[in-house]
Amino acid sequence: MPLRLSEKHGVNPTIPSCFWCEKKKNEVVLMGRLRDDVEAPRTIVLDYDPCDSCEKAMAMGISLIECAE
Repeated sequence: MPLRLSEKHGVNPTIPSCFWCEKKKNEVVLMGRLRDDVEAPRTIVLDYDPCDSCEKAMAMGISLIECAE
């Protein structure tokens, strides 16, 4: 799928954050043109994939996940 460039922000880059610990991942995502040609946030949670440190912690055994309304 081709990347549609934003007229205002070009490739419109963002840095994904880990859903589990909220730390920045060592990645850059090119968002391109978003709806209404808005600027992408500096950091964003894009998926539930853990970062490297969370993945290591989860591999040790039990993970405790808390939910709230």
